[in-house]
Amino acid sequence: MQAPGEVSDIESRFMQATDIPPTVMACGVVRHCEAGETVVREGERVDGCYCVLSGRVCGFTEDESGTPLTLISLDSGSCFLESDIILDSYETQCGFRMSEQGDLLFVSREDFERIVGEDMQVAQYFMRRVSLKFHAFVAAYRDAGRQSAMRRVCDALIDLAVHYGLQTETGITIRFPLSQQYLADFLGVSRVTVNKCMGELKRSGMLSRVDGEYCIRDLAALKRRMALLA
Repeated sequence: MQAPGEVSDIESRFMQATDIPPTVMACGVVRHCEAGETVVREGERVDGCYCVLSGRVCGFTEDESGTPLTLISLDSGSCFLESDIILDSYETQCGFRMSEQGDLLFVSREDFERIVGEDMQVAQYFMRRVSLKFHAFVAAYRDAGRQSAMRRVCDALIDLAVHYGLQTETGITIRFPLSQQYLADFLGVSRVTVNKCMGELKRSGMLSRVDGEYCIRDLAALKRRMALLA
């Protein structure tokens, strides 16, 4: 369990870049996708999985009213739908769309099963990606029921700062295409709630927005603030 105000990599829903094993690269087919393009729809039958070569992919679902809920963010080196192959499922449990344009590598079910059985490095790669997503979703489910919206907003900002932060003279700039609506979808709260939380953090001097990017002015203060919240 991480200390208050600290972010554990195995509990982050922002899956960062990692190297894809050469054996996987050798057997896949590259697919270019534009930003906003839906790669797979929830419930669609897909006989294979994808690895992210470039760009960024988000996993999403919709609530009963049709409002999209962002589940996870996947950077280059991440993969998705591999668990459906492992569980022998053909219908996807959520949808995936491109947050940014990029290239994906499609690996067929037949090739996946072959290379996982033949190459221990490949098996470990996919096992690690599945395990990271499992821990991330367990943490998200655990925290959603017991943490306030402000706590979850602070937690997400700290997570983003750790994974995508660039230290500048004014603080830590988050180099991630973050909007209040994205954060609301990601945390499962309303945009109005996120707006109120972000406004409070700005007024306290912990957060600002410069040239379209959010900047955490005082990360230590933000961590202390989060540690005090339920």
